[in-house]
Amino acid sequence: MILFIITMTEGIVTLQLTQTKQEKRQGLGRHAILQLSAFFSAIIGFSAIFYNKVLLNKDHFISGHGKLGILVLSYLLLQVIFGIFCASTPHRLALPIKKLWKYHRITGYIFFILVWVTAVFGIQTDYMITNSWIIPSRYLSSNWIFLFVVIANVGILLRLRFYKLKGQVTLGDHPPSSSPSSSSL
Repeated sequence: MILFIITMTEGIVTLQLTQTKQEKRQGLGRHAILQLSAFFSAIIGFSAIFYNKVLLNKDHFISGHGKLGILVLSYLLLQVIFGIFCASTPHRLALPIKKLWKYHRITGYIFFILVWVTAVFGIQTDYMITNSWIIPSRYLSSNWIFLFVVIANVGILLRLRFYKLKGQVTLGDHPPSSSPSSSSL
């Protein structure tokens, strides 16, 4: 599941500062590869955890982490389907899809936060605290992990370009102005 979180986060970051059409096209390609890798990593990780619980005759989805995990996996499936739909729509239909694309972007940021919250709950499960040999259990049950997650989320959210959520495309970091001279760019 760590591979899922890393590739999902990198897949979001790769699109943050694209400006030109060529950068956006290349960024979309990287985004697609990373997010599909994240998707398959999540499926493999979920399957391994589920299979392990079956082998050990343990209950499924009883902790906050387990319940959020099911929500994350369902949400991920919907995000992947919607992203593929938007990216593979024929060019002649691109205008209505561009208006929908901002919803994929907004729900992707919500998904990003949800994944990291689920990860925090995962590291604080009884299994992790009793079986962790890398990080001492006193740190797993403390707020240090939560602080790291907050910092990671703030780092991503600070890179947002809110004007892109309106479906507008510009060549700079600044929101588009409504002056006639800006349309000649």
